[in-house]
Amino acid sequence: MTDIRETDVVTNSMNTASTDNGRDTVSLYQGILDAVCRMHERALRADWLGVECCAHDYEASVRRLREQGPADTRPESVRRRCRAILLEILSHDAAVRDLVGPAQARLGDLIASATQQRKLMKSYGAHGAILPGSCSWV
Repeated sequence: MTDIRETDVVTNSMNTASTDNGRDTVSLYQGILDAVCRMHERALRADWLGVECCAHDYEASVRRLREQGPADTRPESVRRRCRAILLEILSHDAAVRDLVGPAQARLGDLIASATQQRKLMKSYGAHGAILPGSCSWV
């Protein structure tokens, strides 16, 4: 998942040239918000593949926002709107991270358990018994 910081996004997008007086910038922010809301909805359902798919949209929107070149300063109304959307983005992003963290920890535990189980099976055989000839004292 892309890690966004308020200062990165505000700085890069508030100084963007556009003939529409900021509507493009607001639309990009709205696209990021839409993507992170979809990620949050899917994370609540533990639909991790869905979260990953939405993360691609999220990252693409952030990339488009960053690619806007510097130019005239946006009107205050546009900056206020973008900041309000950004606060929503950051709130949903934090909620997704709160849901993903425990799921990642569970996955890590499963992987560690499977690794330990493979080592035990290799040491003691598939059925957990000591096989003849596997120990020097048998």
